[in-house]
Amino acid sequence: TRDENTTKVVNKLFARFKTPQDLASGDVQEIKKIIHSIGFYNVKAERIKQVSQILVAKYSGKVPSDISSLLELPGVGRKTANCVLVYAFDKPAIPVDVH
Repeated sequence: TRDENTTKVVNKLFARFKTPQDLASGDVQEIKKIIHSIGFYNVKAERIKQVSQILVAKYSGKVPSDISSLLELPGVGRKTANCVLVYAFDKPAIPVDVH
């Protein structure tokens, strides 16, 4: 999925679901409808809901700021974890796609 398309979809998703709590309790079909224009949207919608539930249950709705905790989240690989560190927490990391 191209970054431009991902940004548009993320903006729509976060306009509807403001917090991890909202996503955790949200309807996965609605999430799918919002993100349908990105690749593998069925799997991604399930993972978004699942990760949101974990964030609420394990981290009080906050995104962890360490690489090891991020990598424990389902569907989060090294590139995504590094993107979170760089863009959310202004920590030094290099997001590289290994594919």
